[in-house]
Amino acid sequence: MPRLARVLLTGLAFLVFALGAAAVAWLVLPFARAGGRSPAAQRRRNREVLRRAYRAYVRLSVALGLIEVRGAASPPPGPFVLVANHPTLLDVVLLLAAYPDVTCVVKAAWFKNPVLGPLLRQAGYLPGPDAGEEDAAPVLERMVGALREGTPVLVFPEGTRSPPGGLRRFRVGALEAARRAGVPVVPVVIACSARTLLKGQPWYDVPGGAIGYDLGVLDPVRLGPEDDPRQAARTLRARYAERLGVLPERPTLDTQPRHAVP
Repeated sequence: MPRLARVLLTGLAFLVFALGAAAVAWLVLPFARAGGRSPAAQRRRNREVLRRAYRAYVRLSVALGLIEVRGAASPPPGPFVLVANHPTLLDVVLLLAAYPDVTCVVKAAWFKNPVLGPLLRQAGYLPGPDAGEEDAAPVLERMVGALREGTPVLVFPEGTRSPPGGLRRFRVGALEAARRAGVPVVPVVIACSARTLLKGQPWYDVPGGAIGYDLGVLDPVRLGPEDDPRQAARTLRARYAERLGVLPERPTLDTQPRHAVP
């Protein structure tokens, strides 16, 4: 496919995503309400509606020849913390399409967006820290609260998109939330065939062919009350580095939980 055609199709796909998000937020979710549902049950219903929309978007992108997706596995029963590396802009859509009833930590600024804000609130997504906010405790408490209600939570422990061909340090918020809630951590390794949709990279800087995504699931991590989440984060990052062929390092860790939406 000529590069110009790929650029145009990529732009079309992003336009469909934006218009679809507005339609779901303003037209679909308000009519998905049913009498007698508790607020928690309604949020679960809304997340299922969103998951179907994400899956439709992924199928469209595959049909347009923009991406290919392989892998993923059935989630464990009950709540869990879903963690993944973050090589591209589309990672969150792929994961929310693959795993049912998952909420995620989202940049606080997105909740003020007139299109995305209503969608995020109706789905029960979790606001991340405001810009410049140092205290991560409120975000951690929101994560633990969702897990104790039975809702899986998606977190990217790097805090932002991965550097090209590498990994950033893993923050410990996701593991600390899992330890406090007594739930497993499910690690998904995202391998991408092209360096595209990176942080700061223009959307129209497209590769010559379809972007291949391989979603590999590692063995779950279970932390006991006495386990150190910092050591667990170091060990988990080392497993990712080995799987991705990234040079190991000893990053500095903190307890700041980070958002799932870039």
